Amino acid sequence: MKISGWTSEYSSVTNLLRYLKCRKTGSASSRKTYCEVLYLFCRYAGRMPDDLVKLSTEEIENLVEEFGYRKREKLRSPRTINTYFSNLKTFFSVNGFRNEKELDVEQFHQPARARAREEYVPSVREGLEMAKFAENLRDKMLILFMVFSGLRNSTLRALRYGDVKEELENGKDTILIRVYPAMKECVPSACKGNIEYFTFIPKLVVDLLRRYVAQMQEKVGNINDQNPLFPSQYNQLPREDRFSKPLSDKQLQSIVKQVAKDAGIKKWKLVTPHCLRKTFETFLRSQLDDGSRLDMPTQIFLMGHTQPGGLQPYFDSNIEDLRALYSKLVPDPNEEKLIKMTEVLRITSALLETYDARIRSSGKDDTSLLDLSTAVKVIQSYVKEIQRTDKVSSKSATDPAVRAESSTDTSKPQSEMARATGSNCNSDPLRTRMYRFSQKKQDCQLKRLKEIDVPKGQTKLTFFPR
Repeated sequence: MKISGWTSEYSSVTNLLRYLKCRKTGSASSRKTYCEVLYLFCRYAGRMPDDLVKLSTEEIENLVEEFGYRKREKLRSPRTINTYFSNLKTFFSVNGFRNEKELDVEQFHQPARARAREEYVPSVREGLEMAKFAENLRDKMLILFMVFSGLRNSTLRALRYGDVKEELENGKDTILIRVYPAMKECVPSACKGNIEYFTFIPKLVVDLLRRYVAQMQEKVGNINDQNPLFPSQYNQLPREDRFSKPLSDKQLQSIVKQVAKDAGIKKWKLVTPHCLRKTFETFLRSQLDDGSRLDMPTQIFLMGHTQPGGLQPYFDSNIEDLRALYSKLVPDPNEEKLIKMTEVLRITSALLETYDARIRSSGKDDTSLLDLSTAVKVIQSYVKEIQRTDKVSSKSATDPAVRAESSTDTSKPQSEMARATGSNCNSDPLRTRMYRFSQKKQDCQLKRLKEIDVPKGQTKLTFFPR
């Protein structure tokens, strides 16, 4: 069944395509879906499309119902089969089967809110954890975009550099992301239903986006406004196409599942890009920093759903007000603080280990130098303490046993980090001790420690309370 654009070698199929293009949204994704269903039905019936429309109404009804039974026996869901029926009824309708000739096919029973495919929707915190375990900066950006903008799979892949360039260059902290029908030129299924809307990404994501764009410019030079923001980079493509072809649906699905697995999500196989869109819906229901919440019409708009009549112009004329509201969203007051604190301590621990190794390899024996391995152990114990406290606090609201355990923590022996610093950190689990370099003449001169410049003579570490 050959199709070229919106025409076909079969007149009955051309009638269907013309109807979809002129009477409906003209979506390339819908065209593909309708033609795939018609192809399956033609294979089952053993007839060409033009031959099918010559049959009687009764014959067609029998064929369609038997087709549905066959698919149900192959464990297709009732929802999917009812969609097949709807598509086939549209095909026959545009080819003269209307009014008294209209097909009468009984739908399969479909329970309300029934799902044939199980899914797992990560929390906002799990979404941030997934981003932390992403293999590279591009994958990290993909996860964060889905969690904090709610863009659909196809729309995210259709984003171009020009869609964010202006606001990035203007130094905006919260960036506007527009969704518009022309995105279909890049990915045919983008901008579902041709519904134009916009959403935002927060400062946390914008800062990483600037780093990501700078990294891309180092790789490919100047980035064209029409280049995809998230290119495929598939190494089997010609080199000139790796940064001009958008990410494929299969690639994005694979990335999401892999980072979910690496982040320790038990049901990682059930996490999809659409699940992260639902995570964004959870984020929209979070409190603003003043304790209020976004109203329902605003949440519906930022999700890209159809608005009740007359509200679209209102949102289009109040972009800056919406930007200000979005920037006040706070999913968890301690969430970002804990994640950043843990990450800083991990990096510090790694740097100190490298620093200790270099000093020891230099052969210098200085008894006044603090044993850096002890400092590494102290920092690592802080990381474990923060993670343990974070888990307890997240469960305490619903688990009485955890509440009882956490309430008695102060009677337990002091932890290693408390003994090392001479303070009781159990009474304040989030309290940290920072380290600083004191000026002292030393023989070893380290000009660079990984990517951090170390001033000459700054080698001795001392503790001081915050």
